[in-house]
Amino acid sequence: ILCHCKNHFLLKIMKYCCWKLLLCSPFSFLSLLLMAVRVLHYSWWCFQLLAYSCFLTTTSVVLGADAPLEYSSCSSSSSDSIQHDSCREQTNHSGATNKVEPSSYRDTCRFYLAESSIPNAGFGIYTVDNIPSKVPLTNEADAPSIIVTDSRLHNPGKDDIVWNHANYFWDGSGSGEFEAHSVEESVVTFGSLCNYHTFLKNVKPFSSTYDDVIASRSDGSPGMGAYSYHAGYVFHSTRDILAGEEIFCDYGEEWLDGRNFGHDVVREEEYMTAANIIMEIRKGLEEQLQQVRSISSSSSSINSSRNQTKIVHGEEHKGVNEIGTMQREQEQQLDRVLVSIQNIVKHFTGRFHKILPDSLASLKALDDALDLQTIATQLAFHTVRKRTLEWIQSHGQCLDNLVPQVSTLPHAGRGAFAQRFIAKGQVIVPAPLLQIMDYESLNVHEFALDEQGVPYLIHHNNNGEEDVVVENDRRNPMGQQLLVNYCMSHEETSMYLCPQTNAILLNHCSTRKSYGGDCERYNHAVDHNERGANAELKWAIDWDPDTREWLNYTMDEIKKQVMSGRRGLSFDIVAIRDIHPGDEVFLDYGKGWEEDWEEHLETFIPPNSSSREEYIPIKELNDYLEMNIRTLEELQNNPYPENAQLACLYWPDDEELINEDSSTDEKEGDGMNWHTDGSMYHDKNPDYEMYGLLWKCHVVEKIEREDGSVHYTVEIYSTDGMTVWAANKKQRILTNYPLKSMQFVPSKYSSDQHLLGAFRSFIRIPDALFPEQWKDLE
Repeated sequence: ILCHCKNHFLLKIMKYCCWKLLLCSPFSFLSLLLMAVRVLHYSWWCFQLLAYSCFLTTTSVVLGADAPLEYSSCSSSSSDSIQHDSCREQTNHSGATNKVEPSSYRDTCRFYLAESSIPNAGFGIYTVDNIPSKVPLTNEADAPSIIVTDSRLHNPGKDDIVWNHANYFWDGSGSGEFEAHSVEESVVTFGSLCNYHTFLKNVKPFSSTYDDVIASRSDGSPGMGAYSYHAGYVFHSTRDILAGEEIFCDYGEEWLDGRNFGHDVVREEEYMTAANIIMEIRKGLEEQLQQVRSISSSSSSINSSRNQTKIVHGEEHKGVNEIGTMQREQEQQLDRVLVSIQNIVKHFTGRFHKILPDSLASLKALDDALDLQTIATQLAFHTVRKRTLEWIQSHGQCLDNLVPQVSTLPHAGRGAFAQRFIAKGQVIVPAPLLQIMDYESLNVHEFALDEQGVPYLIHHNNNGEEDVVVENDRRNPMGQQLLVNYCMSHEETSMYLCPQTNAILLNHCSTRKSYGGDCERYNHAVDHNERGANAELKWAIDWDPDTREWLNYTMDEIKKQVMSGRRGLSFDIVAIRDIHPGDEVFLDYGKGWEEDWEEHLETFIPPNSSSREEYIPIKELNDYLEMNIRTLEELQNNPYPENAQLACLYWPDDEELINEDSSTDEKEGDGMNWHTDGSMYHDKNPDYEMYGLLWKCHVVEKIEREDGSVHYTVEIYSTDGMTVWAANKKQRILTNYPLKSMQFVPSKYSSDQHLLGAFRSFIRIPDALFPEQWKDLE
């Protein structure tokens, strides 16, 4: 009991005993009795909690993975870090949770990377646990998201940038979309490895916190701007997800429209249409189906009578044959009908005919469901391969051995921490890679903003005058995209390899030089094998079939694959020694990276932002949101700092958006009321979706009511060509707007990732791992 409760009770008991020993001299019978009673009291309290804990654990084990999804409120154990909304402390309205503590580490892996259940879809993510609807899959974002800004601007004259990221980038959303004029976002793990099924989609992302105080400008940290301040996304379940299911994200069906294979993918509405057709087939063929069932029943009766009634051998054989022939004829007739229906649907639609049953056997495979939704769901599950838990665990690679926390290294941002024991030689995390074929495509060039705030490239001629950059003129880059710091490469190649899991969390450690934190602690170990990084890179030839093949490709062959939309190559991050829960996991970035960092320490000049009129950390503004929000009238005398602007949750109705099908009257907005109640705009609303929800806004009025509640009137801003009200210079006013639906976000080009001189250097791939034919630089 005491061992189980040592974190909460043992210290209390020992402290109490020590005080009694000090204060009671000589010991009296009364004082000893009092002490014994107190100790027993604490022990009994602990015993009750232990018994209750054992009961909950035993119950969960007995229920197992196939048990109904029933959950007690506020349950918590070391094996399950998911808590219900009522028990989970939130840091802001976006759904982000507080820092993961060691007590909430999971003992067993929950998410695996393995071959997708969708044929020819590459890898996918599976869960081996039941997950109820509307809960976060992880306590916090799996890894930070990385913002790439104005990639087309910095690559003028190029019709296509040769990188895989085009198929994996997200349109900037959340606070990230305010970073620049054009924003793309790299979201790893669930954001890049999660496949899309139009009907079985089961998760959606919630933007997590923006934290720009880890590398404080006031401290002059050389790490400012060297890592992402965007904590990433917490993915939430949108329906019950059963153990063994693949995790499917919602890309939006418009994503399919721009892909060669997209035309053949059955859409969500078409599953419902197919379900409707099946219901009509069942009605129309009810008589024939009944005959088949009757014949089948007769055949079964004859077979069962063999052991009960003595029948003449010839008559019995004849009866069985006749019934069998009748049954086959009926089934063949129904098969032909179903194929005819399928061909008719194919002729008129050309797509969803393939999910319709083409035989009586496939029709029988569907349960006798009475509602369209159930039938459509069954049809959808018939399009994916069923995976057992044993298959997933034996063929898959664990994705959640690591959790993000603030690194023990100074100036390093977040780091990777083990949440369970990882043995020497074990794969810590798989790292599928995306290729960037030209490292110069990540260069950032000098630019200016026009009157509309649109950036354009410039360079200075020999007279010091500004010239507009045209076509392929990309001289004098002033920096590189932040993505560089999260990619791997070799000093003799033009190709970057960028991991798509939380392997990007691993920071640098070596025995050559220590920079503090756990790395310093490791380097003081008596055993030399315990020093330096505790992880290393290996090519993933055991589970990624493409890696072995791609390692033999030339650079031209890899480029051809990338241009065709394919990705290949994966690393394994492997434990060099035993790693214990709570240990920070490090990789040796290479001597070249260390040299770049040492040079940066000598040359970096932190920005002069001593005035709070110029700069206040966004996180600080959001931590004291109500205090910092000001009305338009107040802003005239007390404006927000230059690095910050206010954004509001908002999603427009279809009638508000301008598109090619909008009528003239709709574009003019005649008779429409643009002053409406805004109390519906919050993240608990079922209409709440993630994309394009944060809109620039201002507070028009702050209203304090008699009951002490505070409500706001806000004005939403939009670009002229996007909404009816903006095109017609109308104000979009929302009354009764909730405080929690507002937040501060960075102003364009004001965050630390845009600082001149912010550190940039890629992670070095050891020479022994790097194929010679990829070394295309002198």
